[in-house]
Amino acid sequence: MTIMRGPDPYAAAEAALAQLRAQRGRPADFAAALCAALHQTVPTYNWVGYYQLVGQRLRLAVWAGGAAPKQRLLARPTSSAPIVTNDLPRPPASAPAKARAMVVVPSGGDSAVSGALLVASEHRGAFGPADFALLQQAADWLGTPDAAI
Repeated sequence: MTIMRGPDPYAAAEAALAQLRAQRGRPADFAAALCAALHQTVPTYNWVGYYQLVGQRLRLAVWAGGAAPKQRLLARPTSSAPIVTNDLPRPPASAPAKARAMVVVPSGGDSAVSGALLVASEHRGAFGPADFALLQQAADWLGTPDAAI
């Protein structure tokens, strides 16, 4: 896990997400704003994307942090448990080019997975318990019906 000095980026991210949640009057840009807030507040998040369910696949809808990965489709998760890879020998086509760690957090719950939040980092071992709590909260918000893309 990466150790950071200075202000707590997770507290800043939680505050930014709470502010977005309070302004849900514009749901069309909520997912894009959420991805941008996570990317801007947590320094180890080099890329943040939201994949929305289209048929039986997840398709990249919005992202922050540079170019989209080559592969813009993901398989639909079979559960709501986060999928973490903290040591990528080389990034898969579904991740940004410089990713060395990534986490996929499904949104919508076990029976109704409606999307997934994918966060990539250039730092191996970047994701730990604080990340999981923050990203699960964000994915839960994205999985609610009024958080449409």
